[in-house]
Amino acid sequence: MEEFADEPERQIIGIVGDVRDAGLNNDPRPNMYMPQAQQSDAVNAFEASLAPIAWVVRTRTSPAALIPVIEQELTQVAGVPVSGARCF
Repeated sequence: MEEFADEPERQIIGIVGDVRDAGLNNDPRPNMYMPQAQQSDAVNAFEASLAPIAWVVRTRTSPAALIPVIEQELTQVAGVPVSGARCF
């Protein structure tokens, strides 16, 4: 895939047990975890097009007041659009 053409080789630093993220009744699928900061912007954008990334931010101040700042920072750092921020 074009998005992965310039990705460097990776070193395996650990192995986790079976991950049943498709449901407990389904066989586990292969998974790989990689820090988002180590991925290129093209790979981050490609992955965000497949499945949205969810961020949870805890604050001691008014969360609604921080939404614009958080969206701006995540867009700048992750290189992908941020939308749908909500307060709980």
